[in-house]
Amino acid sequence: MKNSKIHIFICDDNSEYIEYLKTVILKSGFEREEICFYEFHTGEDLVNFFHKKDIYCDLAILDMQLPGMNGDETAALFRNKFTDSVLVFCSGVYQPTDKSFKVMAYRYLYKSYTEQKMISEMKEIVHKVKENRMGNMIVAHCRFEKIRLKPTDIMYIETGKHGCKIHVCPDVDMKIKGNLLCNEKLGFLYEKLKNSGFEFAHNSYIVNLNYVKQINTNSLVFISWGEEELSLAVSRSKSKEIHRRFARLMAQKYD
Repeated sequence: MKNSKIHIFICDDNSEYIEYLKTVILKSGFEREEICFYEFHTGEDLVNFFHKKDIYCDLAILDMQLPGMNGDETAALFRNKFTDSVLVFCSGVYQPTDKSFKVMAYRYLYKSYTEQKMISEMKEIVHKVKENRMGNMIVAHCRFEKIRLKPTDIMYIETGKHGCKIHVCPDVDMKIKGNLLCNEKLGFLYEKLKNSGFEFAHNSYIVNLNYVKQINTNSLVFISWGEEELSLAVSRSKSKEIHRRFARLMAQKYD
């Protein structure tokens, strides 16, 4: 089962500086157990990784002076893949260029900053990452009560007359008395949730692949919390893509 860890990419050709940035991040509002760090020493390494791995990035810290592919080139490819991730440039002397601004970097850090200054800057970056993740939450309603749901709360979402019906995990469902409805259309919710492991299994519903244990030719089976096993049909038109996404997700978990 996938947790809601924060994925942070750090790309710098200096391993010691990567370790320093990790320390700064952990002093700036994140706990070690909630973070997955990914280290890269060249732009090519970073780009190859996210082209092969079906993984979302919450924060990328990118050195502007890298061997081979430079920071601007790497950032452009990164932003094309991750349109709403927080991107931060870090450098010793390199100045931002027109290309740097086009990729909408949130911050530009200098390696000459004191640790106190770096922590101060990083706290704002951490706040931005947390703000972004909150924006990924789904607002549903049950009768007259509004309920905010994390992607990890949801097993699948099906289309309805005036929006969608949301099916949550059993441990979340125990706290909710009644049907959870959302006014947004299914296509909108998919765009919001696709980087959190959601995929169309049918034109009328999207499923959280992190809770799927098996996909057959015409159906999928969810992880079971009890004796009852929940399964849904997979339409022929969606079969190939959902199998591909599921295989990539499993490879990522157990690689």
